[in-house]
Amino acid sequence: MQHTSSPNNTRTYYTNCIVHCVSMFNHNFNMRGQSMILPPSVLNQYSQDDPDNPYVRRHHATLECITQALEQFHPKDNEEITISKVPIIMCNIIDKVNIHVLNLPTDIKLVKRQVWRLHYRSLYGNKFKVIPNATSLSHHAIYIQKRHSTNSELVLGRQKRKPSKTHQMIDQDYYNIASTTTIVQTSSNCLFYGAPDLHANHHGSVSVNDLLHKNIILDIVGVPHQEISIDSANRYGIAKDRDIVVAFETSALISKLDSKLCLGGLTRFHKDLVTHLLQGGAKDQVRMQGKIDNTKPAYNIRCRFGFGRIQPDIRDSNWTLWDQKMPGINVSAFLKMPKSLQSQLITVMELGNDFLKKHYSNVFTDELRNAHCSIRLNKELGYPQSRSRFEYIDVSLSRNTVLKKHIDHKNDHRVGYNHCAVYSFFETIDDIEFRVAIIMTSRCTVGCAFQKALLSRP
Repeated sequence: MQHTSSPNNTRTYYTNCIVHCVSMFNHNFNMRGQSMILPPSVLNQYSQDDPDNPYVRRHHATLECITQALEQFHPKDNEEITISKVPIIMCNIIDKVNIHVLNLPTDIKLVKRQVWRLHYRSLYGNKFKVIPNATSLSHHAIYIQKRHSTNSELVLGRQKRKPSKTHQMIDQDYYNIASTTTIVQTSSNCLFYGAPDLHANHHGSVSVNDLLHKNIILDIVGVPHQEISIDSANRYGIAKDRDIVVAFETSALISKLDSKLCLGGLTRFHKDLVTHLLQGGAKDQVRMQGKIDNTKPAYNIRCRFGFGRIQPDIRDSNWTLWDQKMPGINVSAFLKMPKSLQSQLITVMELGNDFLKKHYSNVFTDELRNAHCSIRLNKELGYPQSRSRFEYIDVSLSRNTVLKKHIDHKNDHRVGYNHCAVYSFFETIDDIEFRVAIIMTSRCTVGCAFQKALLSRP
């Protein structure tokens, strides 16, 4: 069956999810009389007997109100919401539905208090009142999704690079999702995480405030999901889900990083890096997918260095290995940094290297590739003795942006070089909070060229 992701289909999909959510809360809170939201079996029976059955029409009218409320009702920061007080926008929605939808003489009009309570319970459970947190202009959660393999991928033994058909965490492509892991970074100021196969696994950012609703939808469509946070970490500050590993601020890894950095430790490093990026980083529009708050400016600045692709002959950035052209190396962004910041980044890369080797087997095991590629990069960076074996580093600073659901096309898929390490932290400069991610990985262009070079090796 072919699925599409048009706005109408997406709205219908979320409406179906609302039916399940509201039906569940109807049952849990023992609504009196005939439920405004009918169970599917009852709805089908009533609809077959009489399409204009008053209970059927009220069911659809209630869903219409709740769907509109999800789209239009956005509480102001720190505005108290209670189950007993119906918001004005909800009153307006219900009035319009009573007039334009429930317009038959036999229709049962909607009662504002009942519809609001139903909607309130589905959002906030059994709390009497809530005060939504002020909207954060940084997403404090990253999700990584594994998808089901196709028959050809099962024969091949690995998944191919298939871009997502949607930019949303879950949409009409939910049937392709095998599992979802979400890394929450609210309590911990900084963390390391490792993940394999990001060339095939979709990932992006999501607001922590949306996680409850996203998890309800994942439950409904039967997708296994797990949140990793500092609360789920063990006594060593490490948390795992499947093949994703996270080292939080309380871990020995972060403590070691703090002690190995120059005077000032992580505090100085975070501030120095953010200041440098704001002053000299390159703006990037490719990874942006809208703003969190359209009324405020967005930041998306990147600093990248390492192996790129094989350039045309007119450029001198290529080099050869056993008569095979190899990808060019660009380290200009790194060399523009102050020496102290360069040294700090190298330390982060080395601990990222150690982190992957500790928690995954067969990482960076091809010594020949290491000698000719990653060690060559280290020499270009000016640190030939570094034990980092990464081939590409992407430092990204963001604020008020949404990281769209995507795959990292250029990451390598070869065993031992299909892992990615990320160091993530939040830093506030002049009362403005920024998120910085240092992404360390291996390159597919390097793997392909190196394989070809081996064939012509004397």
